Amino acid sequence: MLLEHRELERAALRIAQALLLLSFVAALAFTIKYGFSAAFLIFATAGGLLGWFYSAPPLKLSYRGLGEAVTALAAGLIMPGMGYFVVSGQLDSWFVMLSVPLTCYGLYFILTVEIPDFEADRAAKKMNVVARIGVKKASIISLASAIFGTGLLAGLNFLGFSGGAFDLAKLAVLSFLPFAAATASLVALTSKGLSAVRHTAINMFGLVGFLSASVLVLFLELIFR
Repeated sequence: MLLEHRELERAALRIAQALLLLSFVAALAFTIKYGFSAAFLIFATAGGLLGWFYSAPPLKLSYRGLGEAVTALAAGLIMPGMGYFVVSGQLDSWFVMLSVPLTCYGLYFILTVEIPDFEADRAAKKMNVVARIGVKKASIISLASAIFGTGLLAGLNFLGFSGGAFDLAKLAVLSFLPFAAATASLVALTSKGLSAVRHTAINMFGLVGFLSASVLVLFLELIFR
């Protein structure tokens, strides 16, 4: 939209800056109101700045080959970590361990949504992973991240890291959804020349299905505990 309406650029920037400031004020107020430690405010502020400098100067992380790492970290640690911090009052070792497979799915997500735009990203010199190595190799990495996610969830459950909160075995089983989707899309891409849009749709169907089913399982466990 901003490419077609350059006159809106300044307004969009001001709105984004205002929202970033508002998020900091809200985090500060929450910290004071509910007596959280300064670590909560630091964590929330770090998340906001990470999102801001994803594309904003001077860091412009997504243009320096760090976009995937930032998104994986945001999806696997920052966003779920905020919710966990609010509920439990801390980030303990159990959550830190759980954030590792979640980060794998963050990588799966960002590689998937970059695929339809890889030609435009190349033209704009936004050399993310997909633009640098191509769709097929990026799809292999997506599949690998899904495999690691499933393996890590199964491993954590086997080692007893559920912490009594919920059954990680169920999440490990449900994690076969993105694994199956990534496998199907890669096979179709290799054998049938699957379009980028269809490729993304299949992968996202697997990821959204996994997340939705996981939320439902956790909800039912809380209800019937």
